[in-house]
Amino acid sequence: MFENLFKKNKKNEETAAASEKNSAEENTNKDSEVFNLTLEQIKREFSEKCVKISFDSIDENIFASKLGGFPYLPKGESFPLDANQKQMQLLLQINCADLVKFDFCQLPKTGILQFFIAKDRYYGWDSENLTEQTGFKVRYFEQVDTGVSIEDVKARIVEDEENKARSPILAENIRLVFEEGISTISINNENFDDIFVEKYNKNYGEDKIETYFDLDNAFIDKITKDLGDFESKTGGYPGFCQDDPRCAAADYSDYDYLLLQLESDSTNLQFGDDGIANFFIPKNALQNADFTKVLYNWDCY
Repeated sequence: MFENLFKKNKKNEETAAASEKNSAEENTNKDSEVFNLTLEQIKREFSEKCVKISFDSIDENIFASKLGGFPYLPKGESFPLDANQKQMQLLLQINCADLVKFDFCQLPKTGILQFFIAKDRYYGWDSENLTEQTGFKVRYFEQVDTGVSIEDVKARIVEDEENKARSPILAENIRLVFEEGISTISINNENFDDIFVEKYNKNYGEDKIETYFDLDNAFIDKITKDLGDFESKTGGYPGFCQDDPRCAAADYSDYDYLLLQLESDSTNLQFGDDGIANFFIPKNALQNADFTKVLYNWDCY
């Protein structure tokens, strides 16, 4: 009798375990289904066109779109100076005529746009004030004087041996190549968590989450892999190694357009440990070609 009772209890235990396993598998399948649905919705709704930037061969032409090297400087203009009255270095220059074919791009279609940074240990970044252009400078010349020569520019360079090596630029005078691309919102965007949680909970209907961190690590890894565009570009959604700097203060919420993003590639650029640099501008300032209002930030892993 006891033997039969033991077998019956064991069978009940096996049945319960099997039922629990099936229930867990069903929940896992549902979690995966809801997650994939949410991810696809975000990809559709939070994707934007951008102009991707890649690096080509050396081009010392001062009117070219390029990384580092010799910038275009109109006669009477000098290199911008940092807070210590030291010449800044050209980070990147865009000849806006190269962007004419991208009708969605909000940058000017004429003139030359330049990004300068200080030659200090933080490449001009100021954690206390991301918009004060004392460690960086964005310049725009609507009219271009083609009579300026590279010799004119070189004559205005002041060599500074102390700061010469303090630069994220590994290769100078590198011509830029532009192409149309699509970027999606990244996991570190200031609004991503709210967006994901709202859509996920609406799709699930039960077992609601409060943050995407409530998900299994495999799901979080997939979000990181599938969303975000961390390449060099202008326009579209930004990517960050750490956090969106615009979350730091309400004063930065107006900087809603990605003017420029540069990704470290260990060949041409290196911001810290494989970092990313971002320049943001308010859309209304960009429409007025007012480049005095720019936020500059870079972070790394």
